[in-house]
Amino acid sequence: MHEALSAVFDNPGMLQWLDLSGNQLTSIPADVFAAYPELFTLHLHGNSLRKYSDIDTLARRLPRLHSITLHGNPLEEKKHYRNYVIASFPHLKQLNFSSVTLGDRDKAETWTRIYKNTRASGSKIHEDDH
Repeated sequence: MHEALSAVFDNPGMLQWLDLSGNQLTSIPADVFAAYPELFTLHLHGNSLRKYSDIDTLARRLPRLHSITLHGNPLEEKKHYRNYVIASFPHLKQLNFSSVTLGDRDKAETWTRIYKNTRASGSKIHEDDH
């Protein structure tokens, strides 16, 4: 993907908005967004993303992301999906075209604290519940 974007744009590192929706993506390679530090909006809806590890990858590479769409991916059906995504991106303002409110942010932070305490105490949370 990086090669394709580099061929189309003079300076892909300045890219601020990218639509990869409907491309049958099944995962996010760890290094794919490393060259796009200015990316603020990413559309990934209508793909086949299933794992929270893809969200973790995106959060590491795109910490300043303000807007993301993930609806229409199997990932959306996981328990705690919205909390996980919001907690992963500290600057997120919009998820699936819906505003992230202060209440959403508080709920996600509370969920994160509970989840971390549960893991620290040795309790297992099934991957589908994570």
